[in-house]
Amino acid sequence: MSDKYQVVIPKAVRQQLQLKPGQKVQVTRRAKMIVINTGSDVENDELNKKAVAMARAYGPSYSALAREWDTPEEDAAWAHLQ
Repeated sequence: MSDKYQVVIPKAVRQQLQLKPGQKVQVTRRAKMIVINTGSDVENDELNKKAVAMARAYGPSYSALAREWDTPEEDAAWAHLQ
């Protein structure tokens, strides 16, 4: 995190989510985790619950999350947000 509290979303994640500069996102706090929602369905509790459970299971390990989330099943689950 920068001294201005800015964070960088890793390139692989930006590409997977097809994020664009200036795109609006929703940022929320869940326990000790920050959740960034990029879709129009920002109140989808099931997706948020899964993200919370995954973060708790893997902690801050980005590579573990990337391995878990880089699957055809995950792509299908998030497809409606694209």
